[in-house]
Amino acid sequence: MVTDLLTQELFVVIPLITSSFSAGNGNPMEDNVGAVEIPISAVKNIKNPYSLNVTGFSMSPTIENKDIVIVELDGRCKNGDIIALQVNGELLIKEFRETFKGLELVSHNKAFAVVNISDDDIITIFGVVKKIIRNLN
Repeated sequence: MVTDLLTQELFVVIPLITSSFSAGNGNPMEDNVGAVEIPISAVKNIKNPYSLNVTGFSMSPTIENKDIVIVELDGRCKNGDIIALQVNGELLIKEFRETFKGLELVSHNKAFAVVNISDDDIITIFGVVKKIIRNLN
């Protein structure tokens, strides 16, 4: 743990998966893990927190290009959760929906189409997005 001397806020180091998760059309998975210092208040009550880099605009305005998201890695989600997942080798951040038609991955930016999940798709759910750290640059 590190303390910011100006604010007296405590920071904790958590893993950062440096492969970019796409809020767009998907990115390939790479085995890159780093670390990032996060205010301890940002990960309070999050079990097994990881941070992820986000690229793309499909989740705008909720999640913007170059934001960092804090994900609770447990592989489970419920209807309406924003999740980090891998679909057929592509890394994505999307809203998960269960409908009468089946499973859907929904973008918050209406310019992007809904992704319908089929039985042929290979899916790994990493976890649920719990916090968004906005990139201010």
